[in-house]
Amino acid sequence: MAELSSHARDALLGGRYEEAIHLYEQMVKALPREPGVRLNLAVALDAAGRHREALTNLEQLRAAEAANPNFWFLLGIEYQKLQQPAKAVVPLERAASMDPANAQFRLELADAYLASGANSQAEAAFRKLSREQPDNAKALEGLALSLLAMSRAAFDALEAIAPASPFYRALRELAEADQGNAGKALAPSESPAARAFQQGEMQRVLSLTASSKQPEMLYWRARACSQLTNEALGRLAALPPSAEVHELRARVLRQARRWQESAAELREACRMSPRDSRLRGELAEGVWLSRNYDEAARILSELVKAGPEHARWQFQLGDSLFNLGRPEQALIHLRKAVDLSPSDLPMQAALGRLLLQMGDDQEAVSHLEKAAPLDKDGSIHYQLATAYRNVGKADLARRALARQQELQKAVELK
Repeated sequence: MAELSSHARDALLGGRYEEAIHLYEQMVKALPREPGVRLNLAVALDAAGRHREALTNLEQLRAAEAANPNFWFLLGIEYQKLQQPAKAVVPLERAASMDPANAQFRLELADAYLASGANSQAEAAFRKLSREQPDNAKALEGLALSLLAMSRAAFDALEAIAPASPFYRALRELAEADQGNAGKALAPSESPAARAFQQGEMQRVLSLTASSKQPEMLYWRARACSQLTNEALGRLAALPPSAEVHELRARVLRQARRWQESAAELREACRMSPRDSRLRGELAEGVWLSRNYDEAARILSELVKAGPEHARWQFQLGDSLFNLGRPEQALIHLRKAVDLSPSDLPMQAALGRLLLQMGDDQEAVSHLEKAAPLDKDGSIHYQLATAYRNVGKADLARRALARQQELQKAVELK
């Protein structure tokens, strides 16, 4: 067992994960009641990217490893990697409570709060980390993202309860202007939240509006969160320049739908790390979102040559070429994207739209029908109605047109 353990550890440290897994599996069979061996197997499975198997082994160790904060941390991380952040929270809370000095435990817990929609808890956790470690770029990014999520939640709540109010209209104008807290804002009232905002006491605004559903309180909450988001971005920008800092700023700006600023940050990240293909992919998406289709097509053409099985790159290249007026070339890449990822509705919609424009109505129908659940403003149903009419399906065309009008009216009412 000692020899097997030594070989397994060497294999794990040497990056030979499958070999390590095989050796640890032998040890688990020989020592089924030894929790440390199964824990090592889980670590090797995690390193190999076999997260579901790692989780299965970890779940068997809850009782045996209950006093081990590293066990709870690893359990939470596996749930995070399996896109189950709500299940990650409790194990990560236990790890952080058992070892509160471990900043990595607390950072992952804050990430789990954010990913599970516990935005206020995430904001508090990230803020505390960023105060303790002012140069922690990940903590500042998380702080900005959690504040942005809180601002969006206040905006959505205001839209749901008072879409005709001056508070909602003012917030919407600010969002559309993409100018943060500049632009056509409402004049402050005499409410405590308004006064706190005017005095720059943004944390007090958050405290005063935490549980309120009044339109004015939601308005000031959204404004304060937006202001604090910009402050966190400013703190990120003040850190020593690095590819990571620029990438983290780009992520926040993208979530804020500030596409051009996000793309600019990614250009800087790529300039500082020119051989990083992942960053090049992020830049490609950034310039595509900012509708700079010339630059997007140039970058994506290189990426697709190196990674033709990457569905999103194929889709973005096809969409860029379509917007550049090169439909025949666009068709090649959009077909490939749909072949690689047939369940992706935006890809189905883009291919259907292109086929309709090129006169292939019959095939356009099949793709637009699949994309119809994606339609929010009636545009896809309008295209579908046109395609139905062109292939002689008048009744289906009328139904699609009626649905298009319903969706369009719903958008106008907002």
